[in-house]
Amino acid sequence: MFSNIIGVDVSKDKVDVYFVNEDKHVSVDNEATKLQEVFANCQKDTLVVLENTGGFEDACVKVLNDASCFVHKTNNNQVKSFVRSLGQKAKTDAIDARNLARYGAERWRELKKFECKGEAFEEIRAMLVYLDCLKKQKVEEQNRSKSAGMQAIKESVERVCEFFSREIKKLEEILLAKIEEDSSLKKKVEILQREKGVGCMTAVVLAVFVPELGTVSRKEIASLCGVAPFANDSGKMRGARHCAYGRPRVRSALFMAALSAVRYNETIRARYEKLVKGGKRKKVALVACMRSLIVRLNALVREELYNG
Repeated sequence: MFSNIIGVDVSKDKVDVYFVNEDKHVSVDNEATKLQEVFANCQKDTLVVLENTGGFEDACVKVLNDASCFVHKTNNNQVKSFVRSLGQKAKTDAIDARNLARYGAERWRELKKFECKGEAFEEIRAMLVYLDCLKKQKVEEQNRSKSAGMQAIKESVERVCEFFSREIKKLEEILLAKIEEDSSLKKKVEILQREKGVGCMTAVVLAVFVPELGTVSRKEIASLCGVAPFANDSGKMRGARHCAYGRPRVRSALFMAALSAVRYNETIRARYEKLVKGGKRKKVALVACMRSLIVRLNALVREELYNG
């Protein structure tokens, strides 16, 4: 059991903190110096629960890690479901902080500690997220050119697309240079590329967004990546299995890798053809191949890095 449980609701400009033991709420600016003052008296056996806010929580997490607290980043959907189960309708930042603390108080046995991977790793993660934004914008511009009637608009779109292409290429070069400097990450990326169908950028995405690779079971890795089939049965009814949740960016990378693996990876291609011949829809067969691929990669990383 933890000596104290704290709920933290983070926004861009401020942080709301609720201390269970003291039944106290504090609101401060989202700045390192202010946060250090708030968490100055936290002990090692303090549980801090906060939501993943896409980067706004980074300063808070760093301060808490320096204080050696047990930090847990929640799954936002699970917290929302928990709050709905309480029948609570009101929503403010102070209430959100209290609800996160209540969530921690009830689920503390199940919560996993968030391990900070270091500044270099977080920089690589941030660059991947930004690269995804640039690629999405490039696709939007390319789609716009198809419906553009004026020649001037088409020429403008072409220039914009050329700009995005240059920036994407430049950032990818910087990203790969950073990975070269990180020996553990570089090794993992090299191992992942040994599986046919997994290219360099796909390997980088999997290595960064699935740090659990090689350390968890086949069922756990499939669930983390959103390719594990869930039952949908009730009484005598046997519903179709379905995949849900998981990490969207990882699912996208696995989907593209599976498309390639179905063509060039003998093992994955054989599985795909067997499923299709057995009556499975092509999309269902492809998802099954995504699951097979991540399970194989998980086993490969475990064998090379953790059992060697």
